[in-house]
Order: sequence, then structure tokens, then C-alpha cells
Amino acid sequence: MRILNFLLLLTLCFSVTLGALAEGLQPVDLKAFVGASPFQNINADYLLPRGRQVIDGTPFQIDGVIFVKGGKAASASTNSRVIPVGRSFEKLHLLVSGQTKSPEGTAVGKIHLLYTDGTEADVELRFGDHIRNWYGPWHKAEPPLGDSNSRVSWIAQFSAAATTDDYLRLFHVILNNPSPDKEVRSFTLKSTGKPTSLMFIAISVGPAKVEPLLDTIHLPKNPFPDLRPRNGDLVRGEGMVKSRDGSPIAGAHVVVSGVRQFEEGYSESSMDAPAVSQESTTDSGGKFVLPPLPDNRFYRLFISADGFASTTYGGMDPKSDPIEIRLNASTNAAATSKFMASAKVVDMDGKPISFAIVEPDGVGDGNGSYWGSGEGFPEQLMTDKNGEVVLSRKDHFEKVRITVHAPNLAPAKVWLDATNQMTTVEMGVGGIIAGRVVKDGQPLAGIRIGVTGSDRNSMHDVGNYYTKTDSNGVFNLTHLPPNTKWWLSGTMSSLKTNGAIQPTMVESGSHGASNNVGDMQVIKGLTLSGTVKTLHGEPLPKSVAIQLGYDLFADYQSAKVDSDGRFRFDGLHKGEADISLSTQGWRFGGNMRSEDFWNPWRLVGLIENDKNDLLLVIEKGNIDYNSNSSNNGQIPSTDMPQNRPIAGAEPSAGPPAIILAGKVVDDKTGLALPVVRITPGRKPPIVSTGTPAPKPLLEQVLEPLKTKTIPWNERPYWQFNRKGSFTNSNFAVEFFPLTSSPILRVEADGYEPIETEPVTVTTSNLVIRSNRARVPMALCFFRTANQHPAPPFFMQCSRNNLV
Repeated sequence: MRILNFLLLLTLCFSVTLGALAEGLQPVDLKAFVGASPFQNINADYLLPRGRQVIDGTPFQIDGVIFVKGGKAASASTNSRVIPVGRSFEKLHLLVSGQTKSPEGTAVGKIHLLYTDGTEADVELRFGDHIRNWYGPWHKAEPPLGDSNSRVSWIAQFSAAATTDDYLRLFHVILNNPSPDKEVRSFTLKSTGKPTSLMFIAISVGPAKVEPLLDTIHLPKNPFPDLRPRNGDLVRGEGMVKSRDGSPIAGAHVVVSGVRQFEEGYSESSMDAPAVSQESTTDSGGKFVLPPLPDNRFYRLFISADGFASTTYGGMDPKSDPIEIRLNASTNAAATSKFMASAKVVDMDGKPISFAIVEPDGVGDGNGSYWGSGEGFPEQLMTDKNGEVVLSRKDHFEKVRITVHAPNLAPAKVWLDATNQMTTVEMGVGGIIAGRVVKDGQPLAGIRIGVTGSDRNSMHDVGNYYTKTDSNGVFNLTHLPPNTKWWLSGTMSSLKTNGAIQPTMVESGSHGASNNVGDMQVIKGLTLSGTVKTLHGEPLPKSVAIQLGYDLFADYQSAKVDSDGRFRFDGLHKGEADISLSTQGWRFGGNMRSEDFWNPWRLVGLIENDKNDLLLVIEKGNIDYNSNSSNNGQIPSTDMPQNRPIAGAEPSAGPPAIILAGKVVDDKTGLALPVVRITPGRKPPIVSTGTPAPKPLLEQVLEPLKTKTIPWNERPYWQFNRKGSFTNSNFAVEFFPLTSSPILRVEADGYEPIETEPVTVTTSNLVIRSNRARVPMALCFFRTANQHPAPPFFMQCSRNNLV
């Protein structure tokens, strides 16, 4: 009897437990709705846990990502998907993150609830309160989330995020159901159209009060963000190297290929730091431990292993948790490709340099040469123990440019031909440029000094190199390519309110030689400020930023535009500068005096004095980087904006504009054309070359029959980016006075295109008469009634008349 009672009690307890579980948090099945996501875009999909998991004490079912696009693409993706639920609940638990920032407190998404009684409700998801960008700042402070029921619950390190000093994160967000007593039939995940896209990883629903479960996924041991003091203490960086499927790789070679400070960008990594070339080899379990490294730096790693494609890891913090690196299986392209180039890297004594970093950054394929990337090649390669390296890709190429880096040696930039011959690349210690930065006779510490190669031709570009002044204002730019001319200056961001340094031409000597340029004076910096307005009077978009840069000495700074449209740049030096807009979905619009003829998406001009009235006009639209034709004409150098003071649309910048206005009509009827397309252009001035020599009589007779060739310096230049459509035939086009004269190209459907003669004064009553397009003349044959061909004759005929 006691046994029977015990069994009954056990059954009752089990039933109660099942009931409690049934009333607990339950994951919603999202498997049918997942798809492509940003995780896949950066090859990080393996990081995302799968299956039934407990995160932050909450059960979730993870089968992928539902990606809801923000911005103008908000109507795409899963916005219209209806996800069934079939139960009532008090709380909605989201495992979610955002992509791209929005202003704090902005509603970026909503969960639209549909109840079984037909009523509906929306629950908002707000940026800054519930979620932020899935790239979280690693070594910078960030304000806490506004909602205490939202928190970071999943963290991962990844190469792509580390390049920008970030880590990956997901948020556990707990939201209230407005009608917890009603059964929810389904819900829909929606974007509000703000810039932030949403990644829904998992959703669970249930009561407000539940006991947290034991986590199956834990947060890292070290803090993220990591704001602990760093004093350069030596720490061993650790990690794992695995194959794409997660199997450990033994014998992988891991080497430090670059070092940078936490606040520096990925491209600023130094290859001269003592830690460069520190290395380790993975054990049988795929684990590596690097030699002790200072904990106040980021370390770029290069990883290689037999049978696998080499890769670069964006930044390891040795004080943080061990990292995981995945390698893809090698395609062995070098063994099968017909398109290869090879090099042997040696020092000045002819000895091979092992484990030198090789970066492809240009390629020639017979149709032209391209710089800035080695498309189709790995981002980085490394020489073997014999100093040799092979570069190959599946697509045809005739030559590839490489930059070779090795510790304590000057980088070497070399073009390699795609041949069977091994090219020898010799590296030396390079030249030194030294000096001191002073202001009012006092040294300035911490100023970032750099050099940019004076020859900006991409074929010969030697790059940019930087260092910082010490406590005595002294700088030493070491291991520079030898016997090279440079522009030397200080960066605007490091000088800040101290002023500016006017770029100076200097030259590096031979290998081992030092050139001391003496004191570089910091002078009063110039100011450029102004206003941004929209072309059609719309409100300014949020987060407008203007970028200013110098081409002579590669340096840029960005200025945010305030709510009144004002912006300001300080610490500028004299010289040619360019101004561009870095706001997605907007571009420069209207007509501005310093619009770059060849790159109309930016302004370019001379900064000579303070200027506080620059007016920049912007319009909605994407930037067209290919708006000019390769067959376009030339503009005299005196008219080129880079040879004139920088100016926008402000009236004070020069003489009043020339406005050509009028209408386009049919030449025969005189009726206005409903729609015309007009491209503004300029006719260069004709330079007199004196009286031409008399031509022979036969040449004079044949002259009218020849096709007239326009000299290259007299061909019209057309501003294709300003091509506009006008209705009711009325048009008005604005020009600024230059030595080249305003002209118009007029087009309309069914009419011959017209190029006007130059007009140099404002004209409001132009009448352009357009002829209808002629039907091509053809030799036509007609058949008589007895099918015999009639005599041929010329006429304007349609295709249907032709035999």
C-alpha cells in the first residue's frame, strides 16, 4: 500500500512538473522563416550557436537569422511573413541585434501582434533602449541601454569586427504583451524604415515570473567592452586554429604581422614594432600560444597551414579571451593555374627573408592596370623558409604589384610579371627622415607626423608612412623606401587646436642614410566653415557629415553638420583640398563653383585664407562615380576648380552666374516639345596659331568632302552629371563665368540632337528649333503585279518596304 501511495505521489509530482513546464517559457518555431544574414556576409555563421540553447537563463531555439532590412529596403525580406504562435503570454523574449546605427531612442522595429479575437497591437523595438549595433565597441565606453530589461547576452570575437576594434554581440530583450490574457494567433516582424536593420535570432514567449535555467552558452571571462587600464604588461596571446567545419588544425603557423594602438585604425598597423614576426605553431589540438606581448596594443595575425588557404586575423587583444580562427581548405590554385607570378625576397646580402608579409595591391590584365587591391589574390601572403612566394588567381593577369614587409626593413613595392621566371626582390633598412615639431619655440609631443610620396602616379606610388613625436617633439621616420621624394607634414587630427604644419618637400637617402630636416614650425591653422542646404528645401537628413582632405599630403578630417546645417573645419593649411559628402542616399546637387569636372561627386579647390560662408547644396540620390564619358573634351587649366579658391553655391564667391533660359520647339510647327533633355557643357576658347600655310589646289577642292576633325583642345566638354529633363519645353540652366563658354546639348525623343553655339551672357528668351529625326535613306526594290522587280530608287522607307 505504501508503494502504491508513493507511486501515486510520484505521478502527481511529475504531472505538476509537466504542467509547470508547459506554462513556462516556450521557444517560437522560426525555422521556416530564417535566411541569409550578415553573419554569412562576413563568413561568421559558424559562430552562431544552433539548436535548443539556454542564454541568459532563457530557453531559445536557434535555427538561423531572420533579417529585416531597414531604411528604404524596409519592405523587403521578412516584413510580410506571418509567424504563428497559438498561445497567450505575458512576456516576449527576443534574442536580437541591429545593423547600422540610428539615433538613440528611435523606434527601429516593431512586433505586430494579431490576437485570435481579431484585435491587433504593436510592440516597439528601440535603438539605444533595447538594442544597438551588433558590432560593439571593444575598448571604448558606451552608454548603458535605456531599458533595464535589455542586456547583452551573447558575445564573440571575430576578425572582421576586430579590424575596427569591435566585437560581435546579441541582445536579450524582454517586452510586455499589451494584452497578456488574449491568445496570440501570430505576429509579424517589421522595420519602421529607419537605417537600422534587425537580426532576429530566436524568440520565446511565456509568463512574467519564471525561474532562470542553467545557461548552455556563457559570456566570456573577460569584460566586453574592456576598459581595464593597460600599462604594457607582457601577456601571452592564445587561440585555436580550426578548419571550416570546426576540426582542430595541427601545425598551423601563426605570426604577428602588424601592431597598432587601440585608438588607431587597421590601416595604421605598424610592421616595425618589436612584436612583429613573433610566432607560434599550433599543437595537436589546434591551440597556439604566442610569446609574451605588451597588453596595450592590438596585434594583426597571419595564419597559414598546409592544405589550407592562408588568412589574416584583424586584431588580437592578448589580455582578452582566446580567439578562434577558421581556415578554408586550399584550392591549390598555384598548382593548377596558368596565371602565376613568383618572387624570392632577399636582404642586401642576398640571404632569403623568411616569413615576410606580401600584400598584392595592383594588377594588370592587358586591358589596363588597377590599384588599391589585388582582386582575386589573397589579402596577404607570406614567404616560405626560402624567402619564396607564389601568387596566382583563376583569372588572366599579366602582372601584379606587391608590397613586401619585413621587420626593420623598408617596404618594397615591386611589379611581378606572370612568367615562369622567379623575380628577386631585394630589401634593405631604408632611409630615415628626422626632425622636431615646435610651436612658438616649444616642442610638441604626441603629434602624428607622416610622409606621402610626391609622385602620385599609381604606377609609382610608394605609399604613406607615419610616426609620433616624443616628449621633446622629436620624430624619426625610419625604414622609408630609399632615394624617394616626399611631402612631409603633420596630421590634422593630432594637431587639433595647435594649428597646422605646411607640407614640405623632403627626400630620403640611400639605405641607412638619415636626413634631419630640423624644426618644423606649427603655424596658425586656417578655418573653413559654412552651411549645408537641400536643393529642394527638404529638411536636412540626420547625421550629415562632410569630409575634407588633401591630396598632396594624404590627410582627411570629418565634420558633423549640426541641426542648423552648420559645419566647421579647423587646423587647415594652405593648398589644394577636396570636400565630399558622406551621408548615404544623398549627394551634392545644384551648381557649385568648385565642382570637380572629372569627379563631380566632390568639390576641389584652393584653401588660401579663412572662409566662413561656404554653401554646400545637397539632394537625394546615390553618387554616380562614372558620370563622365571617356570621349569628353578638355577644360583649360585656368578653368579647372583645383586652380581656383574653394567655393560652393554662395553668391559672394565670384561674378554672378550666367543663366541660359528659353524653350525648345518643333522647327516646322513651332510647337513646344513636351519633354526635353539638356546637358550643360563648355566650349574651350580657340587659341590662335597664326595664319595657316596655303593648301594645294586639289586639297582645297576636296576640303568640303572631308569629315571635319575638331582639335582635341577645342572639343566641347559636357557635364553629364548635370543632365536634366524639362517639361513644356521651358528650361533654365546655370553656369559660372569662366574662360570656356556655356553651351547646351538638347535631346528629345524623335528629334535630332542639337548642340548650341556658345552664349556668354544671361539670356532668358532663347528659342531652340529642333528638327525631327530623319528616317534613314535606303535603296528599295518594289515588285510589280507580275512579281518582276521594278527599277530601284532611293526614298525614305520603313523596314516593311524592304525586300
